[in-house]
Amino acid sequence: MREETLIYLTIGVILAIVIFYGGETFMEPGNYEGMISKYFFPIPIDMNSEDFRRLIHAVIQVESNWNPDALSSAGAIGLMQVMPANATAYGYQPDQLYDPEINIDLGIRILRENINIYGLKDGLAAYNGGPSKRHITVTQQYAQKVLRQGGFV
Repeated sequence: MREETLIYLTIGVILAIVIFYGGETFMEPGNYEGMISKYFFPIPIDMNSEDFRRLIHAVIQVESNWNPDALSSAGAIGLMQVMPANATAYGYQPDQLYDPEINIDLGIRILRENINIYGLKDGLAAYNGGPSKRHITVTQQYAQKVLRQGGFV
């Protein structure tokens, strides 16, 4: 009887894992490395390529946990949690942000621009809340979280 219970418990755990993850492999950074490399250059001022790549990985991890279908309560979409208004500003439709390649392209562009204008920490804060909100506590905390995730602090 105990052996049968153990078998059912094992099957239940396996089924729970399959159902929870749904067979998805989106949490694997390697799945998107080619796209990141495609839109990687130019590297922001005062950063080297290794650091910028680590930073992009950290942003994606913090923003979406590598989920291309992520949707925030504020309306940010995809891997890098790009806002629909940013998609429109760059000539895309908001629903295109669910395409990982478009999302990575726009996210890296916006991240790079903010870092070049405001520096690393304030650039991350601006990426999170917009340039006008880069000095508020929540965006500064976001910047610290990304920097920790990337191993910068």
